Amino acid sequence: MREQERLFDAIGNVDERLLERSETWGRRERLRDRLAWTAAVAACAAVVTLAWMWPAQTDPAPPEGPPPAVTPEPPAPEPPPRLDGEEYHLLAFQTEEAGVSMDWPAFSIWYSEADYYIYQPLGSCFIRPRTQPEGLPASQLEIAHYKDSTLEEAVALRRKHDELCYETVFLVDENTAGQGVGLPENAAPLCLVASDGTDWDDMQSETWFVEDGQGGVFSLSASCFLEAVEGFGARFYDMVCTFQVETDEDAPPWRLAMENAVMDLAEAVFAGDLTGVERLLAPEEPVQDVLDQAEGASAAGFSYSVSPTDAGFAAEAAVKFRSGGEEPYRYLELSLFWEEGEWRVSRIGIRE
Repeated sequence: MREQERLFDAIGNVDERLLERSETWGRRERLRDRLAWTAAVAACAAVVTLAWMWPAQTDPAPPEGPPPAVTPEPPAPEPPPRLDGEEYHLLAFQTEEAGVSMDWPAFSIWYSEADYYIYQPLGSCFIRPRTQPEGLPASQLEIAHYKDSTLEEAVALRRKHDELCYETVFLVDENTAGQGVGLPENAAPLCLVASDGTDWDDMQSETWFVEDGQGGVFSLSASCFLEAVEGFGARFYDMVCTFQVETDEDAPPWRLAMENAVMDLAEAVFAGDLTGVERLLAPEEPVQDVLDQAEGASAAGFSYSVSPTDAGFAAEAAVKFRSGGEEPYRYLELSLFWEEGEWRVSRIGIRE
């Protein structure tokens, strides 16, 4: 089975539904001109017929000035894509870190939340299996960003890093035959391969590179021990195939609606004033304790997930924040649901 086929078997087909708009057309009644005819009297043996027409109706004079502008009704946002299959795959969306050294472009990547989790220490991003073999280094997919770097510079920097950590490092490209290394279509046609040896527990690494379109390069490094290459290694490769640098131009309306809802509510919470965002909250949701804990904080990024439920679409969002430079980061957690073309919040809380 090809790599792309495994990916779509894992995440299922995604169908997007467009909302239909209906318009009601007004109707005009047409006015009919009325004609009245009068017959004259015959006299002196000659019959004279006279026709008499009522004065024709005239349309009223048009009002002075231009016609009033008609504001079109904005289209409702598209619903989230339908996620089929048993596995639930998380879309992790990384914003830039305000005030920290992580001004990355936004990106998205799909993975199974049931089997993997995202770990974000300062300046880095890792996707790791929830279950790891004991006594071995962590298998993981590391996502890094090289700002203001060309592809060649990013490859050279990563190569220096790998040469410090592995015994052998070599570059595979589209002209290299027989290496058994996949080259995803969404990445540059090359891969940096590193190895600690050929024993079953020797660590291996493969790194792919994606230019961000803003003068920088993302690197995606999948590392695991040799015995796990066909397991963790293959799943990491599938995740890399879904990696995408995100821009507002290609973002679906439902995603922008979610981001706006999350950030509007977060800004209101950090300001200690929910005026103007009350409609986003379920009426029974208590928020005073959250306001007391988060007032005066600033956001440093957020991630979210979307999943189908029996009642419709739901989402979980986490806004990373801290109250001061010496304070540890915490997370404002939001549970959202999709209702009549809008995201609303059913739960709000703070996680340390």
